[in-house]
Amino acid sequence: MPIETDNAYIYDHECDLVRGKFWLFNPASTPPGNPMTPMFECIYLYASNWGFSYASNRLGIPTTKGVALRSYNGYEFVTVMVPNSEEERSRAEKFGERVDFLVANFDDIWAESKKKLFSYLQRIKEIDFVSASWFDLAQIFRERIDAER
Repeated sequence: MPIETDNAYIYDHECDLVRGKFWLFNPASTPPGNPMTPMFECIYLYASNWGFSYASNRLGIPTTKGVALRSYNGYEFVTVMVPNSEEERSRAEKFGERVDFLVANFDDIWAESKKKLFSYLQRIKEIDFVSASWFDLAQIFRERIDAER
């Protein structure tokens, strides 16, 4: 029985076939018989779509703009976003520089990222979930989404 959900990452053949010419079922993420729950689907697909696109575009990878993930009845489908114009393909010019910068500064970048991630964990350890207000819980939820992203 399909799980009824309503979020921005539900596969829509009219829109999504324009974005990606092929879509693949990804059983590693959603094996048959184990569809994503609506909350997991929303958070996971939001974070994954954002992360893949951000990394591909930040680095200017010339062959891809990332991947797009969608849900179809709780199961993950994925496509590769291919640059489709000469302007988009010209992003290769800065790709080497950006990768060199990332490699040269990886320790500093990773240290800063770890610090931020651990700050999210610290806040979760400090909150009293039993007496927390709805506002406090909403903030924690939002921080979890940010941490996943």
